[in-house]
Parts: sequence; C-alpha cells; structure tokens
Amino acid sequence: MAMSADTLASELEALDPVADEAPVIENLRNAWDLYFAESTVKGISPIVTPYDPGPPEVPRSTPYDVALDAFAGALTGISTGTTAVQGATYLVNAMVAFWGALAPLVPTVWVTVPPLATLTTIPTGLLAPPTVIAALAPVFTANTVAALSKPDCMSAIAAILHANNTGATVTDTTVPTPLILPVL
Repeated sequence: MAMSADTLASELEALDPVADEAPVIENLRNAWDLYFAESTVKGISPIVTPYDPGPPEVPRSTPYDVALDAFAGALTGISTGTTAVQGATYLVNAMVAFWGALAPLVPTVWVTVPPLATLTTIPTGLLAPPTVIAALAPVFTANTVAALSKPDCMSAIAAILHANNTGATVTDTTVPTPLILPVL
C-alpha cells in the first residue's frame, strides 16, 4: 500500500465541524495519522498499535507519534487565521514539522532488513513551502466561493497536500553502499 490522496480526502471528509481549536487540531492530527499509516518503504508499513477499548483501554499508538505531535503543535493558532493564506500556512507548516520530527524516528517507523538509517530528503513539495501555500490558498477560497460539496472540497485539498507530500526518501544501512529508498 502507499499513501494516497483518496485516503486523505476520505479522512478529511469524515471530520466533523467543531468550533474550538483543540478538537480541530486533534481531528487533523488523526486524519494525518491514518493517511500516513499507509506509507511504505520496501513494501513495509509502519507498525501501528490499534485502539482497544479494553479493559484495559489501550490507546492507538505509532512509532511516529512524536512526529504527529509536532504536526499538531504547528497547527496551534490555526483558529486565529482569517484568510486562506493563513490557513494554508498552518497546514503546510504542520507537514514540514511532521517530517522534521520524523527524521530520527525512521529506523523505528519502517522496520526493514537491513535497517533504515535516516530520512534522506523530505517530500520534494515541502522544499518550497511558499509554493505549496500559494497552490493551497486558492483552493480554500474556491471551495468557499463556489459552495462546493464537502467531498469535492476535501478532495481538492487532499490532492494538493498529497502531491506535495511525495518524494521523501530514506537511506538504509547496506554495506558498503547504502541504498536510497522512496517513501511511498
């Protein structure tokens, strides 16, 4: 499996509108989690411990929870954004924070043989955040102005987020020449 715009669109569409910032951030974090859980390196997906209501209750956990927390942290203040550019900036900054926090976690996220060593490059679209923001902001505005359906809105947003979340690579520990592998 690999990350897909369809999965992200589905997760965004499933979000319920909320008035307070904390649940908005938690909802976006959870949507990103379920989207990223489909990522693969060498056909290996992240190991995810699913939620179990118990007893005893076991919360969902992933080896990339720290990166999800960085994603959520970068969204703090999103409710104060009053323009499409501000909203897009928060989302793109959250993606950059996620990948930055993910870098040292790579060997535990995708457990491969030989083990992975490091994140080599972040998604290519995130190398120029202003470009992604410039692509995303008009979509926010168009979705509002055109009064599109929720599925159409979320599909348009997911398409841009996903397109700019591809191209990441990791390096394994093959001796003598480590391999650079795509994150799909």
